[in-house]
Amino acid sequence: MAIVAVVWFLAELVRLSARNHWRPLISLPKPTWGVVDVTLTCVAVLVGAVVGPHVLAGRGDSGLASWGLGAAVAVTVAACLFGAKASYRRRTARVWRG
Repeated sequence: MAIVAVVWFLAELVRLSARNHWRPLISLPKPTWGVVDVTLTCVAVLVGAVVGPHVLAGRGDSGLASWGLGAAVAVTVAACLFGAKASYRRRTARVWRG
């Protein structure tokens, strides 16, 4: 499995180099982080770190309530991170085109 991962990684580096017209990869255009990306990432970290462990492990809560709250936290964190990644990818696509 590790051999496959290394070969895949090297193939991706070759693909990126070809896309960059064989110039050094350090010259790739890099978009800056936007307000939306940073905000969504911060919300995901806060929800996952603050709400997650402290509220989910309460002794007075039933199992169903704990699992429901855990699922809500997981969905919220995933939605925030997917939104941040989509925003960043949209900005990256504009940098590559332009």
